Amino acid sequence: MRAFVQVLQSPDIPERKEKLAAMLKVSDNGLMTWVIRLRDRQLQEARQQQEQQQLQQYNEQQRAQRQLLLLQQQQARQRARQQQEAAQQRKKQVRQQPQPALVDEDWHHHLALKLRDYSIQKLISDMGPTPDLHTLNDRGITSLADYARQIEADTYETADSREDYYRRIAQKAYDVRKEFDDKSQPRAKRMKRDEQPPS
Repeated sequence: MRAFVQVLQSPDIPERKEKLAAMLKVSDNGLMTWVIRLRDRQLQEARQQQEQQQLQQYNEQQRAQRQLLLLQQQQARQRARQQQEAAQQRKKQVRQQPQPALVDEDWHHHLALKLRDYSIQKLISDMGPTPDLHTLNDRGITSLADYARQIEADTYETADSREDYYRRIAQKAYDVRKEFDDKSQPRAKRMKRDEQPPS
């Protein structure tokens, strides 16, 4: 068909044109009309084909952009997952590391003043008999309380931790009680001796 159209459009072969026109039994005007219609159809088909190609290219570009976007989203999710795993790993490592012992200043701030006062009272009670209300103003009791405060302050300053503080206070209370008992035994023996009537 295209060869036929080329023969019809070719100006150098007028006799063929006439033969073809005679074969088709149309006049020159009818033949030209037919050729124009044929050319219009070809142009329309070429335009449609070009539009289809452009649409296909556009669709391919859109597909490529969607694939790129999906790839970027996957990479972002993978990076986020890796960051989460790294953060969890760091948390595990921090949990597994041994906690450092409390520095003096740390445990000093956490020890309540009431506990220190209780430690002093415990030392005083271990040093001797529980004082009466009448003897609170006595000089001996006051010096005993000062001595207990001094022991507690020294222990507070030298202890490395709260547990060490409690251990040292308990040890001091035991030592003071033992010393008091050791001193009171000879005194009690002397008092017994003095109370016995002479024979």
